[in-house]
Amino acid sequence: MMALSIAITSYAGTIAFRGSGTTGTLAPGESWAVGIDGGSDWGSPGVGVGVIPWNGTVDAIGFVIQFFGLPSGDVISTKYGTNCNGGSGGGTVFCNSPYSGPWKPDLLSPTSIAFLNGTDDPMTPGDDFFVNIFFTGGATVTHVTFAGGWYTSGTALPVVLEQPAPTPEPASVLLLTGGLLGLAGTLRRRLQSRK
Repeated sequence: MMALSIAITSYAGTIAFRGSGTTGTLAPGESWAVGIDGGSDWGSPGVGVGVIPWNGTVDAIGFVIQFFGLPSGDVISTKYGTNCNGGSGGGTVFCNSPYSGPWKPDLLSPTSIAFLNGTDDPMTPGDDFFVNIFFTGGATVTHVTFAGGWYTSGTALPVVLEQPAPTPEPASVLLLTGGLLGLAGTLRRRLQSRK
């Protein structure tokens, strides 16, 4: 299992999230989408879609995400947004109202990034925000698997992002169930023959 340990001083309380697919919802209730603008990107609410309110009940001071299973050679783009204009030309960026400037990006690996805003200007419940992450490398990213978290104020603790376990296919579940039933039957016959 792949894991990335990230220790960020003074940022620790986290609201964890994970997802897979083309669209979904992050905890605590923000939408996300892949390539909604036709590009190779991931965003919340989606690149070019606009903004969404922070539904958390506490201030957010950071955001971290790691992507798993990207197409071979694809990585997070380090063309960072220098303002909060957003959209498909705005670069990898995280901004929240009043949009005075983007959060500080920190590329942790080719497939993971953190954005930090700090305790001086936190994102408070109800603040509008957007995050756009672009991928480079050739293939168009149309489906993602990821894990991450929102940093809230608190003591420093390491955050471990683990690749979400794949959902078994129905045929695999049936095969496993059949094997377990067969094993149970064999054990039952052996126990009855010893009596």
